[in-house]
Amino acid sequence: MGTVKHFLSHAPRQIGVGIGLMEELVDYAPDALDLRWFLIDTLTYEGRLGDAARHLIEITRVYPEHSARVLEKFDKILDKNPKDAIGHQQRGRILQSLGRISEARQAFELAYRYRPSDEAISRDLINLYERMLEKNESPEVRFQLGTLALKTGKFDLGIMCFQKTDKDYRWENASIKNLARCFMAKGMLDLATQDLRRLAMDDEVKEILYELGQRYEAVNDIKGAREVYKNLFAVDISYQDVKGKLEVLEANPHDAVAERTAIISTLSDQAKARYELIEELGRGAMGIVYKARDNELDELVALKILPETLGRNMEALRRFRQEARNARHLSHPSIVRIHDIGEEMGRKYISMEYVDGTDLKHRLVDMKRKLPFPEVLDFSKQICSAMNAAHEAGIVHRDVKPANIMITKERKIKITDFGIAKAMEDDASAADSTRAGAVVGTPLYMSPEQVQGRNVDYRSDIYSMGIVFYEMASGYPPFTEGDLAYHHVFTEAKPLENTPPEFSAVVMKCLAKNPEDRWQSAREILVELRNIQP
Repeated sequence: MGTVKHFLSHAPRQIGVGIGLMEELVDYAPDALDLRWFLIDTLTYEGRLGDAARHLIEITRVYPEHSARVLEKFDKILDKNPKDAIGHQQRGRILQSLGRISEARQAFELAYRYRPSDEAISRDLINLYERMLEKNESPEVRFQLGTLALKTGKFDLGIMCFQKTDKDYRWENASIKNLARCFMAKGMLDLATQDLRRLAMDDEVKEILYELGQRYEAVNDIKGAREVYKNLFAVDISYQDVKGKLEVLEANPHDAVAERTAIISTLSDQAKARYELIEELGRGAMGIVYKARDNELDELVALKILPETLGRNMEALRRFRQEARNARHLSHPSIVRIHDIGEEMGRKYISMEYVDGTDLKHRLVDMKRKLPFPEVLDFSKQICSAMNAAHEAGIVHRDVKPANIMITKERKIKITDFGIAKAMEDDASAADSTRAGAVVGTPLYMSPEQVQGRNVDYRSDIYSMGIVFYEMASGYPPFTEGDLAYHHVFTEAKPLENTPPEFSAVVMKCLAKNPEDRWQSAREILVELRNIQP
């Protein structure tokens, strides 16, 4: 080893050669610890922190009695790069093995802060919390364990934790909210409703209630959705589109079968002969969608029908006609195509392509939030291709989100629901449809200009696409808590981790606060994505 040190001290420009020589010697004589310590110091000095950490991990595995010295070396690595999540994780493991639990907790929490999507780090932190609770019950630690369990999809563990911490006044409100989230994730919607009734209404509770209502709708529990939206409507009539949703759900107090029968009875003989309503697929503020057979086309279609109670609502009619006009002009394999637009006995409808599959929102839930990167990349490219076609046709979607992105059984993307899209026109008549103050969209996915009520263009869709890409890759949108509008305008999203840096760079540029700093077309994004290896 003295020869190596002498070589490096007299030939600093050959340090790379020296490192290579030392690594060969270490491979040949792995028990030459003095040489390995010197190699680790040299790698750290040269900024090759990952290589240095790799050798430290190997020493810890083979020679656990040297844990204290390994710890000192990791401290030097972290001095060089305080955000090295793996360094903090390994340091935490050593501290835990030495019984220094408080310091180990700090190290693991730092590791999780810098890499929250790393399953091994999450697992280490969960195990540490559970070990701490075995020795001493602590509501604070129990709450942190529950929060981590919720974020990592361990909902049963989260429920167990929050059912204890909701009895401590310091964690009561947050625990009840998180309990509701856990129950919703498990499909136990009535239990989530029961928990939310215990809380005073605030912005976060409103957000959870709205999601709960959507989940009731998704499983066709009309009664449950109606009751949730009623509670929300009672405290905030202007919250999102809850007024419209409630009007739709209360249009007919009978069950879905009776409603379908009533709709059929209003159709003309010609329409009855053409369409056979099979089952309800979903409903929202702008209409009810049925799976139907179009006997004229001899194929299954999705039939979207404007509720009768909204027939006299001029704004609803305008938006419905806008959806039909805009979407009918689009022709692209990744956009749901429109077959026909009609009106029967005052009931407006759109007949559109039926997609046999699911939507991206349910796909994320099925995969426990995060998708495999090859799938993320493939879906992102398909979304870009579809949105580029819409933008080139002069159409801005304005509500790009997982629920509006259908996925066929062959894993093909189909973007739907241009119901709040607007045509971009150059003449002065377009001013009314682009006026400031018209906030339309879904808060988790809205651009800064949308939440501020400013005029929007296709770059607003690019911001929303970036959020969808971010959620597919990380498991969650960049902003999920607190004042979402404020975050969209002022808070920078945390960079993506565990994805190729080229993909992360594409997404972060989509999320620029200033539209001028974003990608200026979906085509530009598509070109970049095609250069990334899955």
